[in-house]
Amino acid sequence: MAKLDPVKIGYIIERMKDGGESERVGVEMKVTGRRVRQLYAEYRATGEVPELGLSGRPRKPATPEMRARVEEEFGRHRCGAARLERVIDAAWGIHMPHNAIRAILREAGLASEST
Repeated sequence: MAKLDPVKIGYIIERMKDGGESERVGVEMKVTGRRVRQLYAEYRATGEVPELGLSGRPRKPATPEMRARVEEEFGRHRCGAARLERVIDAAWGIHMPHNAIRAILREAGLASEST
């Protein structure tokens, strides 16, 4: 779960406006004093309470070519995603993570949901 949400960021901004110490405010919100200073600096620069962006690496959607290769190799070998990862890498010289292969197989109805 994220440590900061819009309410907490608003609280940080208000505390800093009232002359709060960044380290102390950071301890209250369980973030670093440096992060408090960053948020407050952004607020001073724009005049608006900063919004957090999406965290993590953006997902790359599977291309139709990737889907076709996965389905072709699955039809040929009838094995799981971890094994198909190696097969596709060896046969096509393309590395695809097994999690992406598993998602393609699920969407195509070739694999069941794992528990």
